[in-house]
Amino acid sequence: MQPESPYRFTRVLGGSLVGKAWAAVDGQERPATVVVLDGPAATDPRWREVFAQAVGMLAQAPGGHPYAEADLTSTNPWVAYAGDQPDVPERLFRLLQQDYRAEDATVSLGDSTAPVSGTPVSTGAWSQGPAGDAAPGALAETTQQVALYAQAPWSAPVSAAPSSGVPVPLDREPFGMPGRRIAPVQVVRKRRGWLPLVAGGLAIALVAGALGYALGGSGDEEKAPSETTALSPFRATQASINKAKFVGELAPLGEPWLPDVSGCVVYNDDGGPDLPPDEERHVYCPDGALQLHFVLFREQAQRDAARAHRQDLNLAAGTLAPGLKEATRTTGGKTGVPGSYVEYAFRVETGTYCGLWWNRDDSNGVLVIETPCEAGIAGNWEALRDLWRRYS
Repeated sequence: MQPESPYRFTRVLGGSLVGKAWAAVDGQERPATVVVLDGPAATDPRWREVFAQAVGMLAQAPGGHPYAEADLTSTNPWVAYAGDQPDVPERLFRLLQQDYRAEDATVSLGDSTAPVSGTPVSTGAWSQGPAGDAAPGALAETTQQVALYAQAPWSAPVSAAPSSGVPVPLDREPFGMPGRRIAPVQVVRKRRGWLPLVAGGLAIALVAGALGYALGGSGDEEKAPSETTALSPFRATQASINKAKFVGELAPLGEPWLPDVSGCVVYNDDGGPDLPPDEERHVYCPDGALQLHFVLFREQAQRDAARAHRQDLNLAAGTLAPGLKEATRTTGGKTGVPGSYVEYAFRVETGTYCGLWWNRDDSNGVLVIETPCEAGIAGNWEALRDLWRRYS
C-alpha cells in the first residue's frame, strides 16, 4: 500500500527494514524520488524523530541533498527529492544505520513489517522546514544519533555504520560511538580490569604530539616509542599478551600498537561483548580517553559500507569539530602501506567525539580511534593525526 502524499508513486526503488524508496511524479508529472518511513518504525515516536533528524542532516551537509517537500507528521513520514536521485535513499538509510537494498537486489525487501530492534535516544526536537530552512544547529544535534556499530540509530553513542559494517558500542566509558559502532562504546562490564589504572603509552604519545604542534613542531620527526628504545620488561610483556589477540589479518594492523596498549578485550571472548554478524574479529583497547577498535570484517563490501558511513559523518560534521580534513587516500605513516583515511565527528549525550578511520588496501581489517574532542585532544586534530602516523 502506497502512503498518502501529493506524489504518484510509479515503482519501488529499494528499501530497508524501516522504510522504502519510491520513484514518483508530482502533480505536474515531474520526476521525483520519495523516501517513506513505514512498518513498525512509522508508529514509533523515536524512529519518527530520528528519521526527521536524518532528513535535516542530509539536507544541511556539504554536498548533501536538499529536499523539495516533506511531511514528517503524517501517518507514514515521507520526504521528496526533485528528479531521479537513486543515491539519496541509500545515504538517508545509511544515516539511520540501516542496510539499504535496491529493488533489483537478490534479497527480498518484504513489506518492512519485521520488528525493529533498539530504542532510540532522543537528541532534542528538530525544527524542520523546506530545503534551506533547517533550524540552526540542527545538523550538530542530528549527528548525535549516528553510531558506529548500532542496530538502531540510538543503540550506541558512537560512530556506528550500517548494521552490516559497523562496530557496536559497549558502555560509554570506553566505546560509545554511533552507527554500527566503535566510538564511545558501551562496555558491559562482566569482570573488572577493562580500563587501565593509569594513562598508557598511547595517551602519553597523544599528549606529546599535541604539545609538539602547540610549540610549532610537526611531530613527524618523533618516532614511535618502540622504534627509539628496546622494549622495557613491562612493554615487552604487554606485546606478548596482546600478540595472541591480534591474529590473522588483524596482526599487521595491530603489530605497531602491541607494546603500548593494555586491557584489550576480544569480542565474544569470556566477559567480552557479542561479535556483530558482519565481523570476523573485533579487539577493543581502552587507553585513558582513547578508544581503539581493531575490526576485521567478513567481506570487503561490509568494510566499505562502514567506511562510507564515516564519510557521511565527515561531510555532516560542519562546525561540530572544526579542523577535520576531507576523507582521503594515503599511506600509513609507519608502514607506508596504502589505504583509506577518514576523520569524522559525532555527538553523544556527554559531548562531541572525534574519530579516525584507517583501513589498509590489503586487508578487510580496520582501525578506529575515537576520543572526546575536548577531553581527549583539546580540539586539536593534529594530535590525533600524529598518533595515527606513529602507529600506522
